[in-house]
Amino acid sequence: MKVGDIVKFLNEEGDGVVTKIINKKRVVIDFGNGMEIPVMTDELILISSIEPEEEEEEEIKDEAPQEEEVDLSVLKNFDFTAKKTNTRENIDIHAFAKSLSPTEVDLHIEKLTDNFVGLSNSEIMLIQLSYFESYMDQGLRGQHRTLIFIHGIGNGVLRKEIRSRLKSYRSIQVSDGDMRKYGFGATAVSFQ
Repeated sequence: MKVGDIVKFLNEEGDGVVTKIINKKRVVIDFGNGMEIPVMTDELILISSIEPEEEEEEEIKDEAPQEEEVDLSVLKNFDFTAKKTNTRENIDIHAFAKSLSPTEVDLHIEKLTDNFVGLSNSEIMLIQLSYFESYMDQGLRGQHRTLIFIHGIGNGVLRKEIRSRLKSYRSIQVSDGDMRKYGFGATAVSFQ
């Protein structure tokens, strides 16, 4: 994969253009609206490869990523997927996903990104809430019947923020996750 390649998501709708290579496993995609998002390469399918001039070509490097300042606010509207599913062309993935009940969404930061060392608590919370909002959007579009958000116990900040945000949604039922399985560390959301 190189800068200029046109790619689409393996398990989601949408496509874009590779604008930057972060490392062998992560690239930055422009979705055509000026919003650039870092994406794991194993979540993408190459649609079309553009042959850039040699001096402009930026190949994926097998190096550790360099330290750089990242504006995490761009993650707010991105449609993340925490789970990978095998798909075939003849399967309606949305009908398949809705039939699965419940879908667990582990919001522990180490489950969401490999690059969390050095992030502030507010940056971590932003990433976690971006995943939360993305899955809520999917649920509202009918892709999930029930979501289990695993937020852990900790000091309760993430749980409180999730519960606060859930109050703004209609046509959902909110409850604690199964105490035997999650203890006090999960919130269940059912879509009607």
